[in-house]
Amino acid sequence: MGLKNSDSTFKIIITSVQIMEWYLAPGDRWEGYWKERKELLSFIEEENIKNVVFLAGDIHASIFSRINPGRSPAIHEFSTGPIGSSTFGAFLSVYQGEALRYLNSYGSNAHLTGEKAVMFSNIAVPNFMSVYYSDRSLTVRCIGPDGEIVTDPLGNYGDLSIHYSYNSASFNVTLATKSFANSIEAINNFHPKHDCFRDVKRVVIAREQSEGVGARVRKSIGSTELPNLDPFLLLDEFNVTKPAGFPDHRHGGMKTVTYMLEGAFHHEDNKGHAGTIGVGDLQWMTAGRGIVHSEMPATDGKG
Repeated sequence: MGLKNSDSTFKIIITSVQIMEWYLAPGDRWEGYWKERKELLSFIEEENIKNVVFLAGDIHASIFSRINPGRSPAIHEFSTGPIGSSTFGAFLSVYQGEALRYLNSYGSNAHLTGEKAVMFSNIAVPNFMSVYYSDRSLTVRCIGPDGEIVTDPLGNYGDLSIHYSYNSASFNVTLATKSFANSIEAINNFHPKHDCFRDVKRVVIAREQSEGVGARVRKSIGSTELPNLDPFLLLDEFNVTKPAGFPDHRHGGMKTVTYMLEGAFHHEDNKGHAGTIGVGDLQWMTAGRGIVHSEMPATDGKG
């Protein structure tokens, strides 16, 4: 009730466990965590408690999160840690060496809760977070090893551009007293020109890496070598010497076209959609953002 009755501009909750949803070891969650999390967030939304901010630690990255994108009132979380960690980045499929960037993070229980968090993280350099607040604003900065403000080298601000006011030095989280309708409308009304030919500006060699279970693929997207790559067409050949597949993983909203040259695989998602693709089959798919999906060798031995 203290949260509901508070007359403070910002309601700051300090916690050692992140409220945002992402992949963690079982020891980092207690029994009943997901139920308690849902009850807490539902209470904040149902009681229309504005400007709730979680401050969390015990993590090896600076993370700025919008816990409930698309809903109101906005709930934010800021997590900080003493160092940048490539281990943390591995959970999010981020290459070592990348600095601040936005990521859509879907937790291991997203198929149960339907929740998602949108976040901005730094794993590349040692960093810490500073938080300043006044009567009207709360500013969070990611500070580098020499006291500099660490910024995003990709120029990619993701979905959070709707919810945050961003400049090169900090996030300014202002009072949540107005809707985001104007910002969303402005984005929807933007129509870039696509009906023109473009020269090849740059060629980047994709590096081979392990993916899924037993597959080796080449990825070129999601690195600092390819900023501002939207929209794009990606042609990718999966060539494996033995049956290999891709267990449950989150999708980011991309559209794919798959043509099966050899073998077969079975695919399904957490919404009940499933099917098997064989030799000569063609599949068009829009990978819904947040859907948990898998592609594995067919069980008939022909995968």
